[in-house]
Amino acid sequence: SARLDEVWWLVSPQNPLKPVQGMSPFLQRLASARDVSQSYGWIKVLDFEQKKALKFTAESLSLLVKRCPRADLIWIMGADNLIQFPQWERAYFISRLLPIIVVNRPYFRFRALASAGAALLSSHRKRPAHNLTRKTGGWAFIHAASDPSSSTAIRDRTA
Repeated sequence: SARLDEVWWLVSPQNPLKPVQGMSPFLQRLASARDVSQSYGWIKVLDFEQKKALKFTAESLSLLVKRCPRADLIWIMGADNLIQFPQWERAYFISRLLPIIVVNRPYFRFRALASAGAALLSSHRKRPAHNLTRKTGGWAFIHAASDPSSSTAIRDRTA
């Protein structure tokens, strides 16, 4: 367990690596995320990226680090995203900016751990999730968490 106080779910206006066609409108995705998270008081769904007109995760995280200097922020991504992580804008910068937790997703564990994204992170010390802080840096892979839900599946269920 990472022992997090809160999880901030940043709903992206548009993932630059996904096609616009077939993507639900932003407000629908935001409402869907709020519906899914409403029974979990520790999850805060934010439209931060939309309000600030941010296009890339690196921009968002840089701004959050600047605005929340005392917060011990950790970036969380699914194992499916680890596979494509090197394609992200400024992926190396992101990997150095904050510790990262990669959450297992069904059918992705081995591909993710053998991916170029894992290789990019491997220059950091891999740590238990509960030992990640901005001071220690590093990354963790949470094997036990294996939620098959995807944002697409969640949107389909709540639509």
